Amino acid sequence: MKTYLKPMMITALLALPLLGVANAGPVTDLQDRRVDIRQSLRDHRDDLNTAIRIHDTDGILNARARIREDEARLQANTDELARLQAHPKDEPETETYLIKRTVTTTAASPFHSEFSPQFKVRYDAVTGKPYYIRVYP
Repeated sequence: MKTYLKPMMITALLALPLLGVANAGPVTDLQDRRVDIRQSLRDHRDDLNTAIRIHDTDGILNARARIREDEARLQANTDELARLQAHPKDEPETETYLIKRTVTTTAASPFHSEFSPQFKVRYDAVTGKPYYIRVYP
């Protein structure tokens, strides 16, 4: 009896942490659940607007509580997707990058300044965008 019971108990104790892995699903389930959560959040916000319009204080409290629950579920879903390194479908991915430009300046040639128009750069006060003014030598 001891020869059978002891290995079965050790195997059961070693397999216990693996029980959480057995119910893992694909990432698309999390993304689909996110869409459902966002839809219920929209519905509950509509309920809140309706309750505010008709001055229903109990409806306002209930709708706000449901909105808080939906926002907590949405945040948990976002955290889970971030942990799995999967970006939600309904939010665009953002990339931050830097553009490096090399500008080579040379001394102005009197020959070119006689025959070609020159430009001065001015900046728009509102938008800050550059515009060019033609200057003749």
